[in-house]
Amino acid sequence: SICLLSCMMSWFLDGCCHSRAPDQAHRRVRCADQERIVGSSRCTGISSRFEGCSQGRPGATVPAFRPEPGRAIPLEAGYTQSQVADWTSPALVESQRQLLQKFDELVQEAERSYYKNIREDTYLTHREFLVRRYLPASDWNIVEAERRILATLKFRAEFNILSMHEQGAAERIMSCEHNPGVELYFADSGKTDYYRRPFLIGRYQLANPANVHPWRHVMGCIFVLEHMANKIVAADVPSASFIMDVSALPEAGTVCSTGGGARRGSEADNPYFKADAGTIDAPSKELLTHMGVPNSVLSVVRVGIQLCGTHYPDISHRIIFLNADLLFWGFFKLFSMWVTRETRRKYVFVGKTWRDEPMSRLLEWYPPESLPVEWGGTSTIFTPVDGFLASARDELSSSCARLRLQSSNMHTRKEVETKMPGKDTSAPRTSIAVLVLVVALVGVLHSLSPWLIASVL
Repeated sequence: SICLLSCMMSWFLDGCCHSRAPDQAHRRVRCADQERIVGSSRCTGISSRFEGCSQGRPGATVPAFRPEPGRAIPLEAGYTQSQVADWTSPALVESQRQLLQKFDELVQEAERSYYKNIREDTYLTHREFLVRRYLPASDWNIVEAERRILATLKFRAEFNILSMHEQGAAERIMSCEHNPGVELYFADSGKTDYYRRPFLIGRYQLANPANVHPWRHVMGCIFVLEHMANKIVAADVPSASFIMDVSALPEAGTVCSTGGGARRGSEADNPYFKADAGTIDAPSKELLTHMGVPNSVLSVVRVGIQLCGTHYPDISHRIIFLNADLLFWGFFKLFSMWVTRETRRKYVFVGKTWRDEPMSRLLEWYPPESLPVEWGGTSTIFTPVDGFLASARDELSSSCARLRLQSSNMHTRKEVETKMPGKDTSAPRTSIAVLVLVVALVGVLHSLSPWLIASVL
């Protein structure tokens, strides 16, 4: 009854946003490794040109594309709002300039008051990247974008995001032994799609409702998304995607989740909910005021979605749910009301029922070597069932170590350069002064040379 009621509420709120008119054929325009759906109720009037797309060249750059004025953004085609915006238009150029200026002011204020080590946060150095995410996510309202950026700065300070990049952070967070209750069921796949864009993969049944700690689980989700956001920036790609398999698993997980097989328990038996961990272990009382107390699996999902959607806006272009049953459909309709309409339009259901897109659709978006065998690919990342989590943890461990070493070398080099006399910024001025003095002395001696010679003689 709850699932049916949530479906009816969601359909009522969405209207016909997700409906497809029966008399409108979906024309699929292909160009080797890309597909765009045109002619749907959400993409009517969109040009089907593929600028910059070359035949038979997987990994090509996403073509420049802008929708016609007043038309919907074709997010289901693999674009985000920031990608389709005309950032060269005078209005957006001015909006960027104003928000960049305000961004610098907010960073300076944060450094003075509540985020002392903000200069070490390399993610915040990508100012243009962030501004081009927050503006579309705020409906192009500069005041709202400024408010959201301020909230993100406070969030990164409050949740100590910098600690997630320290050496050993992956072992500390993505581990049932060191972080009981994290029940993390998704991670970076370590692969890319045809456009070199990374993507997350997950197996929903790995999460055990009887063992979910509300805030440890949320922190684990933020940890994965934080590293994916940094990976997007470092790889110079516009966005990522997410594939989550909802089907049952033959065995239980052992890396950072305990669900799967016969070990998926009931929420009613969760000791953390009984002990009110949602209130006791909250990062701050202010967060509870805004988000509410996560004292159930559904409320934990809601808090995670809201935090990630608020502080990592517009970094995904497609979110795929595999093999979803009717129960998950009802659950999905409920939590989809907690995200924006643009985010809901990124959702795609793929499976073997009449409700879903066919499984072969995955091979149109991702190369076979990037997908596990269970999804029609050739990779063995699902052997064992949570092997992808162990691989992601190992990769994050090595990347955190490399990042820490690079940061340490950078700070050491700066200190040495500051102490070395040859690197002193006043050295060029001193050299010039000495040169001028020598030239002047030579000139004086040259002018006095006749008198000196006569005196000697």
